[in-house]
Amino acid sequence: MNSDAQFQESLSLEQIEDNAWEDPPADATRPVRTVYQLRRKPIGTMQVEDLRLLLLQQEGVTSITCGFVEIVSDKRFSGRWKTGHTNIDVEIQ
Repeated sequence: MNSDAQFQESLSLEQIEDNAWEDPPADATRPVRTVYQLRRKPIGTMQVEDLRLLLLQQEGVTSITCGFVEIVSDKRFSGRWKTGHTNIDVEIQ
């Protein structure tokens, strides 16, 4: 992994996008509250479920997908995601 990817993995979406959000609204749903929390978490520490939720919510897509293959391959991820009518199969070994 190159140093640019390592640097980006140490940053949160808020840092990468230079866009800090306030706290979520009091009536926010659980997924929305989770997205707010994940925006503050360093990308390199995210679990596959974290990345899946952000992608499904279309949040941070550009920042995440730039390093997505490196992140999931480092974690030896294999899985199947179902998003409505779209199935996404990912297997990296």
